[in-house]
Amino acid sequence: MEIVEDRIVRDGNIWTSAGTSVGIGLALVFVEYMAYEKTAGKI
Repeated sequence: MEIVEDRIVRDGNIWTSAGTSVGIGLALVFVEYMAYEKTAGKI
């Protein structure tokens, strides 16, 4: 196990945040990631 101080962490297909207050930020980062993946797949 590795302890990190980042507010949002992605490890493969696992996404975690540093508590409920960061949950909205995590959701926005996830949506941005998914949108990029879909766009990159079209190129």
